[in-house]
Amino acid sequence: MKIGFFVQKTTPESLIHFEIAKYMIASARKVMPDVPIVQFTDYDSPIVEGVDMHIRIGGNLPMAVRRIEHHASCIGDWLFCDSDVIFQKDCRDVFEEPFDVALTDRVGTYMQGTEYAKQQPYNMGVTFSRNPEFWKMVGGRLMALPEQYQEWAGDQIVVCDMADNQTTPFDIVIIPGKIYNFTPKKESEDYSHAAIVHFKGGTRKSWLLNTKMNAAG
Repeated sequence: MKIGFFVQKTTPESLIHFEIAKYMIASARKVMPDVPIVQFTDYDSPIVEGVDMHIRIGGNLPMAVRRIEHHASCIGDWLFCDSDVIFQKDCRDVFEEPFDVALTDRVGTYMQGTEYAKQQPYNMGVTFSRNPEFWKMVGGRLMALPEQYQEWAGDQIVVCDMADNQTTPFDIVIIPGKIYNFTPKKESEDYSHAAIVHFKGGTRKSWLLNTKMNAAG
């Protein structure tokens, strides 16, 4: 398995994602020391300290399109994650099961039951993948969406639709987000049960940066 994460500098404020990624890398090294970590990006963004490899795709591409092009180039077992996740446990055993793509649901997370979760029941912040052909199909469908969705959120919209409606020839399995993509609701919440914790949203990112809730601390 390899870990791949996408970060791209779009504004000066976006550089926070590059800083946060250092904690993700440190946590992965702690629980899965032999797993290669790869940064996906464009030709203008900096490289995060500590990665084993970086891959750049250039051109004037919307951000979501660029990310999916990266995914579509990856052969073998990959864990694609956002930069604001922390690994608490080895999760390579997910690949012991057969699938093309494994998506994490929102059951048992603070998003369960919300209108947003009904529309997008799976969160791509943690995705296990072993078939690049799946992502090629995602890319084709993404390009058919309005331009605003090609920049942000369109890839997740497409993936959720493909999984929910089974409109593909691929084997898509759903694994528990409570374990593999858990977002705490409050700073004091116990999340020791989770293999992967996702600090999405500005407030949660500040928890990660300002406390010792990361594996590097």
